[in-house]
Order: sequence, then C-alpha cells, then structure tokens
Amino acid sequence: MVTDTAYLPRHVDAQLAAALRVAPVVVIDGPRGVGKTTTAAQVTASSVLLPRDLETLRVDAEAYLRALPAPILLDEWQLAGTDVLWTIKRLVDADPTPGRFVLTGSVEPASYGPTYPLTGRSVRLVMRPMTQAELAGRGGEPTFLSAVVSGAPPVLGSRVAPAFDL
Repeated sequence: MVTDTAYLPRHVDAQLAAALRVAPVVVIDGPRGVGKTTTAAQVTASSVLLPRDLETLRVDAEAYLRALPAPILLDEWQLAGTDVLWTIKRLVDADPTPGRFVLTGSVEPASYGPTYPLTGRSVRLVMRPMTQAELAGRGGEPTFLSAVVSGAPPVLGSRVAPAFDL
C-alpha cells in the first residue's frame, strides 16, 4: 500500500474501500488525467503498469499475477486486451477473495460487449475530474448530497463560498 503525503482525498475513496471488501475485482474508469492510477495506488500492494510491464505480462500473465501480493493495480489494463481479463477471470474463479485486483483505464468495460469476462466478478467505479471540495483537501468528507440523502444535516457556513457579494 502506497501512502502519498501529497495525495488529496477523493470522494471515491470510500466507495473504493467498500468495493475492495466485497468484490475480487474493482474496475475504475473515467477520462484521462482524473487520478485513477493515483487513487488506486493508495490501496494496492503491487502495480502492473502498462505499457511498461506489457511484455512481462504477455510471457505468462497468470504466473506473473499470481506471484504479486494483492491487491494488484493493473494500470491501463485495456492495453493488454481481453486476454488479460480472461486470465483475471480464471484467477478469481479459482480464488474469489475480495480485493484482489484494481484495474484502471480510460475505456468503459461495457465496450467489450456481452462476452465481457468479469461480469459478476467486478465492481465498476467511475471517476470524474476533481471537485472544488477535493481540490481543497476535503474529498474524504461527505458531499452535500450524500449528507442530505443520509438524513444528516448538511454543513453550511464559512466553507461555502458566496455566489455573489451583498
């Protein structure tokens, strides 16, 4: 697990932690540059970074992935194609322990069609660009909407910038 002292907490952090407790594979997708890899690296023990590690992965993906401590970050997984997804499917079918893999990439898994091998084995999280709260270091706090939905009174006050001066 990497702990980056410059890491700004993200709203998705709690969802990622919860997903790792229940699913063997968590797929994080979203636009380029939103922090998918950085966020995943906070909770993973090993990293397979593509394209850097692509040749090593292609030699024997199953043996390579079995040898790494979990959770394993597979960054830009789409560069390895569906072959690596079928390998991950075999690994999690043999051992469905939650929190084994975090896959990041800028491709929606659904684009792989009805034969997508991780159906029923993965949880998908979508990341977006940082919010103002995340940029201010408050990404670990509940959002206004989540506070309202949970029934807790939302925090209003000095942290809310006025829309205009009176």
